[in-house]
Amino acid sequence: MLPAILILNDRYYPSSTNSPAKVGATAFALQVIRVLEDAGLFGGVILYDRQDHLAAPVVQLVTRDSTPCVKLSFNFGMSTVQVRYALCAATALLVAKFSNSLPPMLYYQTDTLLRYHPKRLPYCVTHHGPFYGDFTRHFTEGLAAIAYGSESKASHLAGTQEEGLRYLKASDRAYVLQHSNKQGDYLMERGIDPARIRALNPPIHSMRIYHHHKSANIEELVSFSSSERNLIFTAVARLDYFKNIELLVDSAVSLLDRGKLVRLLIVGGEGTPDTEPARLIARVPQKHSAHVKITSKIPKDDMYALFDCVRTHGIFVCTSRYETLGITPLEAALSGVTTVMPDCDLVEASRYFPSRFRFDPTVTGLSHLLEGFLQNGLEDSGLELQCFINSLISEERFVFDLLTAWSEFSQLALKTLASSNSTAYNTPTRLLKIRGRRYSM
Repeated sequence: MLPAILILNDRYYPSSTNSPAKVGATAFALQVIRVLEDAGLFGGVILYDRQDHLAAPVVQLVTRDSTPCVKLSFNFGMSTVQVRYALCAATALLVAKFSNSLPPMLYYQTDTLLRYHPKRLPYCVTHHGPFYGDFTRHFTEGLAAIAYGSESKASHLAGTQEEGLRYLKASDRAYVLQHSNKQGDYLMERGIDPARIRALNPPIHSMRIYHHHKSANIEELVSFSSSERNLIFTAVARLDYFKNIELLVDSAVSLLDRGKLVRLLIVGGEGTPDTEPARLIARVPQKHSAHVKITSKIPKDDMYALFDCVRTHGIFVCTSRYETLGITPLEAALSGVTTVMPDCDLVEASRYFPSRFRFDPTVTGLSHLLEGFLQNGLEDSGLELQCFINSLISEERFVFDLLTAWSEFSQLALKTLASSNSTAYNTPTRLLKIRGRRYSM
């Protein structure tokens, strides 16, 4: 199999294994790294960093949490050739550190950099974020502007994704690791050959196995969660339109108004700079404010410790309007926490949940489902759900899917390289020499 080099945004790469993942793509990528490393296929990470003041790309070797990395600083005002050459240089620096003579396969977590990809190297990509083209089939362009932050951001993303699809279709050595049926279906609709797409079982068990569950850091949350009241809670990376946290707040207020003994905990967002918590708190009547808490996102270890603490009296709620996967609700469910999902095809993770754990995405629908679970033993419903999802998701399936896909992509790529007029390492159009080796763009 070909050695792997992952391409990740430096801004989202954690400073340590216990740092909270800023986006789901990071959590996913870290598990891919672990499996590839165990298989002897991991060559390192290229961390790209946007620096608008630079006139030319800068490439430098760095080490992050014992992981070999190269930092590539650039900006989108630079020429495609400049950045492609720098990306090739970054690849060469990592390749020079291991003896495998096979060309590496680069693995992207976004299509943002596909136009800079060294043309003679194979690559694969996982599309984590929602496709604008699919999102706007279900929501208006005005709502898309809210979801993505602004009209200009939404427009820019739409253009970038269309460009990425063109590069993906045009390359004969490009492949897709699909983490979501929703994403895979859209790619095939847009003309990507299904033979170049492989689906992965979600790496949820991997995330639980490789984290330690300590409650010392979350004493305040545990104290809030351990009252005589049942806990309704959620955990998200961002408090944005996609997550639809307003529905959770309004449903909790509805239960409190009817005298139900509940508390609401929302974990998510960036803390002080984030204005969204104040907007959500404003939806809570003063008389209920003591029973509602919003705090910034927490590290994985702390989140798993929270799951362990609330299994007998907590309900995790996902209220997303649109979700390409939904890792955290699956993590909660596999931790034995009663977890409920919107009954909506636009939320990928909902397909893993039995119908009785899904709700109509309205205040009436959610509060009614929550009330039903609160009348019964939450520990029993949590164990029931855990058992059900365990039959669909496993560490072994994720490892098998990933290594099988990597093997098949490697074979396809090697056949393509062998049948082409020149490979990544001979008769190149432009050469880069590092540590006695030569690499082509």
